[in-house]
Amino acid sequence: MNITRFASPRVAASSVVGLLEDKRRKLTLRPWNRFDSDHTTWWIVPGTEWPAYRYGKYVFAPIGDMISCGLYVEKGLGASTLGMYSPNLVMDAGWQWHQFIRDIETGKVLEAANKVGMPLFLTLSSDIVRGEFDPLAPKSDELVFRVEDGRLEKIRERLDVGCLPLWPS
Repeated sequence: MNITRFASPRVAASSVVGLLEDKRRKLTLRPWNRFDSDHTTWWIVPGTEWPAYRYGKYVFAPIGDMISCGLYVEKGLGASTLGMYSPNLVMDAGWQWHQFIRDIETGKVLEAANKVGMPLFLTLSSDIVRGEFDPLAPKSDELVFRVEDGRLEKIRERLDVGCLPLWPS
C-alpha cells in the first residue's frame, strides 16, 4: 500500500491544491470547522462559491490517525422542496450529482477505481435537513463499502436516523 504522511488534513489539502491549481480555474480550500482547522475535514472546491453543495470536491478527512482522501459528491433536495429550504440545498441540472450518477452507470467510476491500485472505500451518508446545528442530534446514517475486484463489500453500517434503506448484509 502506498502511504504519504501529512501532519493534518489541512496540510494534505494544501499540498494537493498546489498540484492541481492552474491559471484556468480557481480552487479554494475550505475547512469544515474553521475554529479547529488542524483536526477537521478539508475540501478543495472548484471556485469560490460557498456553500458548495452542488460541486464535486476533493475531501481530506481525519479518521483516527489516518487521513481519508477522496471525491465528495452531494445529492441535494428535490425540486418539490423549493421554498421550504434554502435554494442552495435544492438540486438543479448544474449539480455534479447528475454527472456522478451517469459516470457510475457507464462504468467510468469503476474504471477509475480499478486504476488506483490501492484499497478504495465508498461511503454513503444521509441525514435529515435541520435548521440549526445540533451537536446532540443523532449522527447521520452511514454505510461504508470496500471496493475490490469490481464488487462492494459492506464493512460498516450506522442507521440511527433512518434516511438510508436497510442494506443486505
